[in-house]
Amino acid sequence: MSLSRWFRDYVYISLGGNRRGAARTYRNLIIVFALTGFWHGANWTFLVWGLYHGALLIIERGFHLDTAPHTRRAAIARRALTTVLVIIGWVIFRAAELPDALAMIGHMLLPDFSGLNDLVEAALTNQRLIILLAALAILFLPAHPVTGPLLESSRTAPAKALRVGVMTAGLFYSAILVATGTFSPFLYYQF
Repeated sequence: MSLSRWFRDYVYISLGGNRRGAARTYRNLIIVFALTGFWHGANWTFLVWGLYHGALLIIERGFHLDTAPHTRRAAIARRALTTVLVIIGWVIFRAAELPDALAMIGHMLLPDFSGLNDLVEAALTNQRLIILLAALAILFLPAHPVTGPLLESSRTAPAKALRVGVMTAGLFYSAILVATGTFSPFLYYQF
């Protein structure tokens, strides 16, 4: 049983779920997400993270945003907004203290580039610069570049082998870069 199912079955439904009106549903959501925050740890950031997600669900239900958008543009906008809101939640969750989270969110929303040159200079090695330039080149290539007929539309054995070879080499190289990049201990190790 997953944590979300446990909270749904034993807390949310036990409190009445969404059967007794909007106000009770919102109360139940806040309780469940506050408990979810407490479950993750004894820090204010976890409680605020839980309350934040509960508040987002209440806003979604209150403004009837839980229906599927009717246009492609609206769907893309909602996905982008969801991504931004989830990233803000991750900042709250991962921060050591609440003021740290608020400072990070402030810098995300109103960027401050002072001191960035030193950080970029230290982090931007020749290898990373080449990877960045290659990624930008791939991103901005036209849909059908000169190699398009060979790599995209050709179904011959050499073209398939070339595609698989490039993808395999990229996969292994990416795995090596990730493995040697930085040490990041398991998040729950701090508890």
